[in-house]
Amino acid sequence: MMQVQEIKTFYTSFYTVNIETGINIEQIVKSLESSGGESKNPSSIGGWRSEAQNYESIIYIQPFLDKLITLMDKIYNEFNISKKAEISNYWFNINRTNNFNWLHNHPQSFFSAIFCIKSVENSGNLIFERPDLLTSTISTSKLNEKNSNSVTFRPKPNDLIIFPSHLKHKVEPNRTNEDYISIVFNFK
Repeated sequence: MMQVQEIKTFYTSFYTVNIETGINIEQIVKSLESSGGESKNPSSIGGWRSEAQNYESIIYIQPFLDKLITLMDKIYNEFNISKKAEISNYWFNINRTNNFNWLHNHPQSFFSAIFCIKSVENSGNLIFERPDLLTSTISTSKLNEKNSNSVTFRPKPNDLIIFPSHLKHKVEPNRTNEDYISIVFNFK
């Protein structure tokens, strides 16, 4: 009998963790929004997005940022990236009823992460698209991790989803009357 060996190559890893911030980030977001600090977001339909922040921007969240950098250093090590992780920028998002984000990626970063501050069921799943054309060349009877077109996450409060920045992703429309609030990070 022949023995077939599977060789895993070019696969994409996501990382998820539920992490406590130790601070009331929702209050910080609401304060930023009420102060008028906003930037245009080419991937958003509706909603609010803060101006881009850097590590020094908001002193109150630096302990949380330090946790993220420590976590990212472990991932960089797995990928043999020969430098310490740095936050290139981050921003806050609020998606209200029927707001969503188009399919996009985050160029000029190694990894990106989305931290869910506030969500409820139906406030918008996070969907990642397959980065290759495999599914256009094969026909399958059942989807699995090797042949699916997309991966869907339903972020819950304090969920952090880390992914390679080149992956295209989108956020479905918020079908509730509750705000979906998140922070998006880019790491270099």
